[in-house]
Amino acid sequence: MNLGMITPEGLLLVNRKGAFIPQICPYTNQGLECGDWCPHFHEPVEISGSTINLQLCHRDQIVFTRLDDFRTADRFVEEEPENQEQGIVNL
Repeated sequence: MNLGMITPEGLLLVNRKGAFIPQICPYTNQGLECGDWCPHFHEPVEISGSTINLQLCHRDQIVFTRLDDFRTADRFVEEEPENQEQGIVNL
């Protein structure tokens, strides 16, 4: 049974021996936690009634029997970019 959680902040935690452990990105040397801040972090997809697939970077994927997603839609509201008339977007 593979259990996972996406925190309200968008970070991925995986259950290891009864504790939810933050996953650290193996592709950065900065110790960043794996999460939806990364463009390689896809949305979870329910494969069947008991299987959820989460595709991550470099085509890696984790198959969960349960993945609780605590993110809310208001986190994803885009702000009006400054200098929009000049086509400049601040990232």
